[in-house]
Amino acid sequence: MRHFQAKLPWALGLIGIVWVGSILLLWALDRPQEATFLLKGGFAAAGVALAGGLLQRWGEKMLRRRLLVPAAPPTAERLYRLGRRWLGILLFLGGSWAVLSLWEATDFVALLWRKPWGYLLGVEWSLGHVASSILAMVFAFSLSAWVRTLLEHLLFPRLPWDEGTTYALDRLIHVGLLLLGGLLALRLLGVSGQSLGLVAGGLSVGLGFGLQHLASNLISGLLLLLGREVRRGDHISLGSLSGVVEEIGIRATTLRTAENLLIVVPNARFLSESIVNRTAGDPTMRLEIPISVPGQADPQEVKGVLETVARSQSWALPQPPPQALLKTLGPTTLEFLLLVWIHLREVEALQAQSELNYALWAAFKEKGWR
Repeated sequence: MRHFQAKLPWALGLIGIVWVGSILLLWALDRPQEATFLLKGGFAAAGVALAGGLLQRWGEKMLRRRLLVPAAPPTAERLYRLGRRWLGILLFLGGSWAVLSLWEATDFVALLWRKPWGYLLGVEWSLGHVASSILAMVFAFSLSAWVRTLLEHLLFPRLPWDEGTTYALDRLIHVGLLLLGGLLALRLLGVSGQSLGLVAGGLSVGLGFGLQHLASNLISGLLLLLGREVRRGDHISLGSLSGVVEEIGIRATTLRTAENLLIVVPNARFLSESIVNRTAGDPTMRLEIPISVPGQADPQEVKGVLETVARSQSWALPQPPPQALLKTLGPTTLEFLLLVWIHLREVEALQAQSELNYALWAAFKEKGWR
């Protein structure tokens, strides 16, 4: 945008030079009527552009005053950008139509709009059909962004829903509006119900020859969003993969591993394989750490040390409290199992176990058990 604004004065200057040169050339060719028409049309276009620029500035000022208030949520900035973008688009379209009307060129544009290019797949192709279908899809994307941002800004903060639920609803709204936009675009393009049937038949043949995996992933993505067995932010394991769900898309789901790697997993795997969801409904987890100490140690003293060290960790949950269980009385060792509850959104299980092991080693060394 800044690059465009920097180049705008040069572009306007070039247009002005071409305009003045055209008028002078028409006068030199003894075409006063055309020169006068071009002169009046140029001033009219400049007036429309000036009015559009003033309206754009006024509209942006009003949007900024209403949305970008102190302590505004991040969604307010997105609403402002969307509003400013659509204000510019509407002013451009209205200004273009006003200029064409002043230049008495609306009939010519309407003729180009309706003039057919030819027929393909039983559809009459024209500038109007193609442009209308493209505008329908652009409108569907923009409407989806508007609706989802408004919901996130106004409705979701007032509902007792978790992030996974609101994200699933956000994705479903996005997919639904894009599907409606696609159907509208096809209708504006002139595709009839019979043509849609032919396309559907061709797609069914394509599914049989290799698109079945894509269809399976798409359907699995919708089922994941609707079923909500897996939600964004969940800690899951899928086969040999383990990580946090970053995004549930229509075709694939993105996991972020403990190594900060992003793994894209086809959605069909979530329906064909078993999933271990460590945070489904409850983001807490119980760590089970086996401990061995020399057989001559006092079991009650060991139990006290284990539970005291576990309670001293900042990430250890107070309820349920840490518990040390004596599993085996061996001839040379005592085998304990230390149970500690943690919150997975605050600490990784591996990191918690490592920190606890270091603290236990220091305590055992002090007691002479190492």
